[in-house]
Amino acid sequence: MLRKIVALRRVLYDAIGHFNTDDGWAMASHLAITSLMALFPFLIFATTLASFLGAQAFA
Repeated sequence: MLRKIVALRRVLYDAIGHFNTDDGWAMASHLAITSLMALFPFLIFATTLASFLGAQAFA
């Protein structure tokens, strides 16, 4: 059991270390802003499509 905990600690330490050295925060922020920028036009499209299909409650 102790061996598994030590292995898990080593993996987490390695992952956090590589996240920081490989500029993981910049990649995460890029992914977040890209997702938001892709979601906004989709919501406009979905609202327009709902209004064309006659779903006035959603438009």
